[in-house]
Amino acid sequence: MPHSYKLFLQWHTRRGASRGHPWRRQRGATGDAQPWHQACCLGTPPCPPRLRKPTKQQVPGGRCDHRGVLRGPPDSFSESSGRLLLVQYPLPSALGVQLDVLGTATTTQVMGRRAVVHVPRLQLGGPVLRQPAVLDAVTTEPEYTDYSYDPDEDDRPESPWGYPTSWGVRETTALGVTQVVLAVEQLPDERTDDVVSSALGALPAWFSVLKDWCEATTGQDLDYVAPRQRVTLEGGRWACWADGEALRVPTRVTADLAYGEPLSATQWRRLLELVHNGERPGVEHLLLRDSRAAHARHDYRRAVIDGGTALEVGLHAVLLRAHNASPSPVGEELIRQSRRWTLGTLRNVVDRLRLLPVVVGEDLVHLRNAVIHKSAKTPDEGESEAMLVAATTVVGFVSPLSLAAVRTAAPRNSVEPE
Repeated sequence: MPHSYKLFLQWHTRRGASRGHPWRRQRGATGDAQPWHQACCLGTPPCPPRLRKPTKQQVPGGRCDHRGVLRGPPDSFSESSGRLLLVQYPLPSALGVQLDVLGTATTTQVMGRRAVVHVPRLQLGGPVLRQPAVLDAVTTEPEYTDYSYDPDEDDRPESPWGYPTSWGVRETTALGVTQVVLAVEQLPDERTDDVVSSALGALPAWFSVLKDWCEATTGQDLDYVAPRQRVTLEGGRWACWADGEALRVPTRVTADLAYGEPLSATQWRRLLELVHNGERPGVEHLLLRDSRAAHARHDYRRAVIDGGTALEVGLHAVLLRAHNASPSPVGEELIRQSRRWTLGTLRNVVDRLRLLPVVVGEDLVHLRNAVIHKSAKTPDEGESEAMLVAATTVVGFVSPLSLAAVRTAAPRNSVEPE
């Protein structure tokens, strides 16, 4: 079947076989038959009649019944589906993943329907990402260069599917994935153009929710509106003269390699499950995310404001949790009144009741007030970090996320153990 919407979209049927179908090209593959088997189960034409026999070969999400339908939850589509749209989606910002995420196929929800997210696979022999196996049936991929090669000596293009962020034996290997493929179910009575138009608007919204969860749980910085500057060259364009003679200006390169924690396969599936269910991170975790991002960009005023707001939300949640554990009419009235309390009042009440294993310093209250009120104080890096650490400690205590928590530095005399 001819390709449609070149560069990023192909579609094909899962019913009927004709001459030149992809399985004929893959039939003679030597060694491992797994790539062909996965392609059969995830949307290409059904197996030829002579191969329709029972098997226990395992594929992602279930067992193939050799009719082009993947049996077993969760990565399956209904038999009534006539078409699958394969959308090659360039991510607005690269997702950091571990090796066990590569080559996986996981179910999520896009445009109110199920879709399977296919992650690029790793090329053997080097940290080079290649297109997911599901695309092998519809497009031919060029040879990409290994990142260890010298670009001046190798004329092959670099892979558009991602790049390594750490690669070695003694460290956790992580890669940044820049594109994924989504296999979206198309109902028999739908026009392909309508589904494509819906996908153009739905996929950015889908990624936005995925981005929020990833940033809140792993500490990755995926802001593509104001991207983080990873490499800074100081003195590169400077010029100096002394007594009419030009002087050599030394240069200094600063690299920011704090990419956050890469997603494991378990975390990746969990994130897609949360997106599928329409869940979003709590506002306190999004405020912490924004505070971390502002701090990394040296915007300390915003870091203190967002961190102080997250701290205020967290302290109120501490009070609410204590009341829910031992409800009373008096406590109910206090909780109702606490919705109008300031950060300072919340801090004092929580401290007197000893509801936290740490003490939030009064200096943080004064800092937040000085920044947002008429004095308009400009905080420094140390004050910004102190607020961020305190807010992370309180929010992590009262509202921990199910995925790995963000690691932060030790507090600076503002949150002290009792």
